[in-house]
Amino acid sequence: MAKAKHKSPSRHLNHMAGAICYRLLTEIPDALFMIELSVPMISRVIGTGISYSESYSNHELAEYLRIPDPSVKKTAQVRQNLVKLCELFEVNTKFAVLLEFILLMNINPHAKFLLDNLELPDEAHDFMQFFEEISDLARHEITEAVETLMNRGIFATDNSLTLLQWIEISQPIQHLLTKEVVTSCEQVLSRFLVESPAAQFDIDNFEYVNTDLLLRYLKNAAQAKHVGVNILLYGYAGTGKTELARALAAHIDRKLYEVGSQVVKDGKLHNPHNTKYVSSQRLQYLTTVQTLLRGSSENILLVDECESIFYNADKAYSKDMLHQTLEQNTVPAIWITNYIGCLEDSYIRRFKLVLEVTSPDETKLRELTTNAVTGLNISDDTIDKIAAIKHITPAVIGNAAYVSRTIGDKRRKAESTVLEVIEHTLDACGLWQQPMDYQQEMPFDVSLLNIKQPKQVINDIAYALKAKQPVRVLLCGPPGTGKTAYAHHMTQEQGLKMKRVKCSDILSKYVGDSEQNVRNLFLEAHQNKQVLLLDEVDSLLVNRERLKAHHEVQLVNEILTQMECFTQPLFAATNFETLLDKAVLRRFDFKLECDYLHTEQVLMLFRRILSASKLSADEQQQLSTLKYLTPGDFAIIARRMKFQPKQDHRQSALNMLLDENKRKQPNPSIGFVH
Repeated sequence: MAKAKHKSPSRHLNHMAGAICYRLLTEIPDALFMIELSVPMISRVIGTGISYSESYSNHELAEYLRIPDPSVKKTAQVRQNLVKLCELFEVNTKFAVLLEFILLMNINPHAKFLLDNLELPDEAHDFMQFFEEISDLARHEITEAVETLMNRGIFATDNSLTLLQWIEISQPIQHLLTKEVVTSCEQVLSRFLVESPAAQFDIDNFEYVNTDLLLRYLKNAAQAKHVGVNILLYGYAGTGKTELARALAAHIDRKLYEVGSQVVKDGKLHNPHNTKYVSSQRLQYLTTVQTLLRGSSENILLVDECESIFYNADKAYSKDMLHQTLEQNTVPAIWITNYIGCLEDSYIRRFKLVLEVTSPDETKLRELTTNAVTGLNISDDTIDKIAAIKHITPAVIGNAAYVSRTIGDKRRKAESTVLEVIEHTLDACGLWQQPMDYQQEMPFDVSLLNIKQPKQVINDIAYALKAKQPVRVLLCGPPGTGKTAYAHHMTQEQGLKMKRVKCSDILSKYVGDSEQNVRNLFLEAHQNKQVLLLDEVDSLLVNRERLKAHHEVQLVNEILTQMECFTQPLFAATNFETLLDKAVLRRFDFKLECDYLHTEQVLMLFRRILSASKLSADEQQQLSTLKYLTPGDFAIIARRMKFQPKQDHRQSALNMLLDENKRKQPNPSIGFVH
């Protein structure tokens, strides 16, 4: 007779699969009459050949399932592991026999195929009744145990709570139960966690974040073994959120474990849970870990790039399950996301502490840049330029320095490479901005600022800025008198940062957006401790008596409200004071009315711009008649001289000033009486 050979690397597992199939076929009433067994089917289940014969009955074939145990010790170890796993996950140890059945159905697909061909006719012939009898557990106890292991990540799918042969066990757990001796939680944990790399930075490197609050909360909550300790760190990529988590754990002497998902092994992507969504797998890992580490105050979990877990809620699992995870976890967890918008408010409210991790300020960025470019011989000016780039992060700086160092650049080549890499990286992220900053053609000279108020007011404003008081200053007067230049000068003199706000930064064609832009601008300036300059403020704070549209009135109301609440210095400049809303003036501490240049100032500026040591009598006479000139008029001359530096601009400059002065003169009254 021919024999069918089926070799198996784990014959003792085939023995166990055959034994459980035999028991099911013989103990469920009439089961052997409800299936058509064959030699190949039985041979594949037990992993060994059977002599072919057409005269075998189902009873005779079923007897072949009772092959001798080739490794009694290994069988005993697997069963001991199953009991230990139940203990670790607080499941009744009687369930171990059913866990064995589920494990064998996962490992031996032929045994599963055999049972799939068994069609029971009615409820009297019930799989669950068989499971109750062999485990000595009630039906509801079996269901509860299955649900518990499902929630803990041991079971990968929930196709059925009654057809146990269809429940899947994750590959890491299968390997653990069949190849090793299960002794501790740590052993199971190694299948789900990766210990986070050592922190590269000390907690003091994150002074731009409220680390004191984070440390005190984490330390005290962990020691008190509070439940539901979850911290959410958010912000755009590269701001150091993951490194901050590592530094926090190191500072309070806790082990930080990263909750994994898929892994790459031998060049292949593995999904141990066979889940459709990786986020589902990570959530299962997280619940498994929380169970195994319960009661431990020595560990913290890190869930990096967590947005997918929340985004896929209701696709792979319920929102209630996520809520429960955030409310009942026994091990403190730090969650990190670059996309806070993916999290609904119901999730965010369940985090005990939510902090935005922004990029460091320029002072700190300069320090980090200096350290990152060590050895590249980059100039201080370039380091300052890098630190001032909007949206720049430590990670982007580090990558740019790495590229330059790998190439072997030095000095100017290194500067060019670093700046280019930074620009390309931020541009790809949609964050590159080439700012159009305020440019002065001439250095600001405070002696050319003619205000109608006493000069002591200038000293009062300077004192308020130095003391970082939320002083509000309104600058009004003709164009070019130095209003904007004065605001920039005073801010720079006190070492403060200024944000210039233009109409285009606020106004939107969509109703409500303009008010939101105002709120965001004031909030950003408050958080970054920036001085605000509302340029051409008359276009924003128009007298409400002249407005007809409701949304226009709302915009003025919003700006006035934000001004009252603003915590930083604020400047506003206008050429048309009479157009301002009546409520504006009382909201400013100081009002500076800037006037035209005096004759002595006009003569001095003309000599300075044209580098003329002496003026002719005719030039002095003509310039002395000009009463409506401003520093801005002379700035125009300075610009024109750049276009044709070799040309003599003396006469053309005088002519231009004469024209400007004539243009600005008040219109004569209509009539014959002057």
